[in-house]
Amino acid sequence: MNVSVICGSHPRNCELIRALEGIPFVNIQSVVLFEREEITPPPPEHLADDLKRLWITHFSKRASVEQQFFTADKTIASKFNTRIVRTQTELNSQGIANFINKNKPEACFITGIPILRDPLYSNLPAYTINLHLGLIPEYKGAITMFWPFYMLEPKMAGCSYHIIGRKVDTGQLIHQFCPKLELGDTMHLVAARATTGALGDIEKIICWTHSQLENGVLPRPDKTLETRGKLFTRADFTPEKLRVIYDLYDDKIVDLCLRGEIESREPSLVSVV
Repeated sequence: MNVSVICGSHPRNCELIRALEGIPFVNIQSVVLFEREEITPPPPEHLADDLKRLWITHFSKRASVEQQFFTADKTIASKFNTRIVRTQTELNSQGIANFINKNKPEACFITGIPILRDPLYSNLPAYTINLHLGLIPEYKGAITMFWPFYMLEPKMAGCSYHIIGRKVDTGQLIHQFCPKLELGDTMHLVAARATTGALGDIEKIICWTHSQLENGVLPRPDKTLETRGKLFTRADFTPEKLRVIYDLYDDKIVDLCLRGEIESREPSLVSVV
């Protein structure tokens, strides 16, 4: 199967390229790499000292965990026909649309990028599939591995494969994955295991997509996803919310859940098998 990839530059995003590369019958024709912010961004200058401490703690813990789980980085893109973009406007340009369309990919896989707009959106294959690091529809939008912990429902931390739609995270759901929680799990450990597990299912997604294409089946939009759940934005996240995770619960929300001290919803997952 001939595919294109559009992904962010963080290691967890670039692991999508590695996962697809490992499938013998997948041919990655082109890659668009979106240069993201630093993996450990500095705290905003206006923050009080205690919030700066929490900011540094949060992103340092994320970087440490992801270094253990994800070995790919943006240099993996250099193995393929790659374009690097640095802004959302550049990503959604006609030039990038032409770059991807040049080889007429059968499918496109995306993760870790800004919202897709025209002219790029209209020029992508019908089977353009997003690996969303969050459960849809409960956790749509941005920073969606953080919110299940902030809401004290760690069982709802997982990943979703879905067809892209014009509205964020509203296309046809294909497959979801949640990791088994274990005592001692931290927020970032769960997020990394969820991503790794979802990437481990990528061949199932490829086989499903190939079958759909072979049988001439078009994606089936689910309009209910536009109104179900919550769409989180980057503006919803503020450094003050880190106090819940680290100061109030010492990043032991999973332990409290497994011991029955807090209750978490059980996910109802969509699966291709």
